[in-house]
Amino acid sequence: MSQENSQELCFQIASRFCFPRLSGTQREIEAQNLAVKLFQQLGLLPKEEEFQASYLMINFLARIALFPWGVFLILAGIFYQHRYPLSSLSFSFLGMSLGLGFSLYAQSSPRFLGWRKKHWSKNIFVQISSPTPKQDILVLAHYDSKSQVFSGWLRILIYYLGGILSLLGNGAGIYLGLRLLTGEGYVSWGVVIFLFPALVDLLPLFNRTSNLSPGAVDNAGAVGVIFALAKEFKALSLKKTRLWLVLTGAEELGLIGARNFLERHQKELDPQKTYVINLDGLGSGYKICALARLGFPGRKTSSALNQKISQLALKRALAFRLIKASIGFSTDAQPFLKKGYQAVSLGCLGRWIHTCNDRLDKLIVQNLSDYYQLIKDLILWLDQN
Repeated sequence: MSQENSQELCFQIASRFCFPRLSGTQREIEAQNLAVKLFQQLGLLPKEEEFQASYLMINFLARIALFPWGVFLILAGIFYQHRYPLSSLSFSFLGMSLGLGFSLYAQSSPRFLGWRKKHWSKNIFVQISSPTPKQDILVLAHYDSKSQVFSGWLRILIYYLGGILSLLGNGAGIYLGLRLLTGEGYVSWGVVIFLFPALVDLLPLFNRTSNLSPGAVDNAGAVGVIFALAKEFKALSLKKTRLWLVLTGAEELGLIGARNFLERHQKELDPQKTYVINLDGLGSGYKICALARLGFPGRKTSSALNQKISQLALKRALAFRLIKASIGFSTDAQPFLKKGYQAVSLGCLGRWIHTCNDRLDKLIVQNLSDYYQLIKDLILWLDQN
């Protein structure tokens, strides 16, 4: 497929998916039906796999991730203000242990869905295979979207800032408590050290989720690339590869679709013979971007695949950037990395992500075409080597 045709197809498909489609809503079902229809129009037989999802992660755990830490800091500050050093020290230590531990747990995208208000979502995928496949290549993109009070980059900044300030506040609080306990004196402004981080910790409580984002960059552009790859490889003959093109559901609720997909297919996907390429946030700039780490405290993506992507980008004279400050980012590659798969995550966090401004006019069509060409080159290279 020529560059001009790939640009047109990627943008055309992306434009059809560019509407609010939060998991669990009628619009998500419309996106699912559209995906099935488009695969069928390409002459492919899509498979649909349903799974249960819930809003517990984004509407509860993510919003209270820093809350216990903030409460411990406030209590430590109150007792320090009233000259009770042992109580202040106790809550400072609780913040360092329980507060930090809970925030790490909440940010790890735990599997627990809760018992109420579950709904059904689904993964949709096609397979294009050689007659005798010896390896698997998975290309994933989530098709759901969400909007929140805070944009994606601001939410991550708040979590970073809250965590760092809370650690510093706890450390300084312990020092001030020990000073008070040993009779070295009370610091009148010391309570600010407790209260300022605590206020930052309370901000995520206001990060309500809604269904207002058209989700162009996140993630209609990547869906367009998936269908462009489907059209391309249906016409090509793979040598030794079974290619999976997967549209995952409920990614915005905590990577639920990708986890469910891996659970169902892990037995047939050998980690030593499977390559995973996740697409999330394409079309937000003019560079090819890959994330070096995912999750918290951070799991490395495949350095070998990232290096090959860099080499292929250089051959096409495409600017490539490996984003190393990506700790805390969550994408559908994360469950595969945890199970030992060679996985990469392409794309970056645009400033409009998770806002109502993530519209079609924010997509840079040339960037979508560049990602398409690069991923096609990578699949062909993996198939032939």
